[in-house]
Amino acid sequence: MDLQAVDSIFKFMVDNHLSAYEFSLLIALAHFKFNENAECSPSIGELVSACGMMSERQTRRTLAGLKSRGIISGIGERKTKT
Repeated sequence: MDLQAVDSIFKFMVDNHLSAYEFSLLIALAHFKFNENAECSPSIGELVSACGMMSERQTRRTLAGLKSRGIISGIGERKTKT
């Protein structure tokens, strides 16, 4: 996991009053980050497993909330090969 990303997320959490669910999900997304553009594509199941405390439904709601607040983007836009 990228510790610099975790530190940034923690500071962001404090500044923006993120819930425990939002914080947990952002940490999981940081774990799955695969390039310098902060792009990642874990499945919902992978995120549920990584967070541990959230159901699939709560994970989807939290992702949608983070997207609506402009904190993350690109939910459900997994690129597929043609």
